[in-house]
Amino acid sequence: MKKIDFTSNSGGFPLTNLDLNVTQNQAENNFAEFLKGLSTDTTWILNGLVETALTISLGAVVKSNVIYPCLAAFTFTTIGNVYIVSDYLNDLDGVKTFKDGSSHNTYTDNNCKMIESATTPTGYSWYVLYSSVIRLEDAYKEKIGESLGATKVVTTDGSSVIVGSSPLTAHNKNFGIGATDVETGSNNPSSLITKKIDIGDWDMATDSALNLAWATLGTTIDKVVGFVVMIRNDDDTSRRNLNDIISTIVAGTVSASATLGLVLYRTASQLFDTTDYDSTSYNRGYVILTLLP
Repeated sequence: MKKIDFTSNSGGFPLTNLDLNVTQNQAENNFAEFLKGLSTDTTWILNGLVETALTISLGAVVKSNVIYPCLAAFTFTTIGNVYIVSDYLNDLDGVKTFKDGSSHNTYTDNNCKMIESATTPTGYSWYVLYSSVIRLEDAYKEKIGESLGATKVVTTDGSSVIVGSSPLTAHNKNFGIGATDVETGSNNPSSLITKKIDIGDWDMATDSALNLAWATLGTTIDKVVGFVVMIRNDDDTSRRNLNDIISTIVAGTVSASATLGLVLYRTASQLFDTTDYDSTSYNRGYVILTLLP
């Protein structure tokens, strides 16, 4: 670690701009090393930037191990088109006059802001789609997963999932799913099967519910131990879980019925009950089933 020794030397320290840069750069490097330990992702949300009622709160983003504050909340119309982009502010007190009479901006505050754009943003040093950015709490989950022998995999839509690469080892009978020791028996997480099924046509603005029969899903209810439903908008610029909570209201639900199959339901007058989700001859999204072998 580089540091300036102000205490051991006497006689009037010849402080220069280079000395100040050493101190500033060391602080940046220390923060960068700390941030590297939190997540291996290039860009992630440190705090805030929470979506509520078509508004995203202010907060902070980490980009390439540098913290960029988002200094203002942002109101949007389509979440799939919201980007976080680079921004900066010069010294709010204005330029400073130097000893030689020249004037300069001496402070630059690198930050970020949010914009809404139907096309890829241009004119910024960096940008990232808001819906694809991992949060700090998810970064912790990623680290915990890695410590248990799991691996992070980036999917085709840019999102990240944790995939187990080795059986989980535990000797506490109450650890994991159910009461069976996770090292043996049908409750061993490494023996579970994950299956992806296309939802197919679903005009969500017209039809509030969709039933997927067990025959279509290729399994039976007694094999199901978990399910997730991911919904795509009509131009595939946004992907959301069916049961996302928006403005304190659940956007939809999913349940399993022995007779009806998997029952998908969207809440009236919420996100999915719009013309952004009414196209047909279009795969509305995916069901991810977790099944017993």
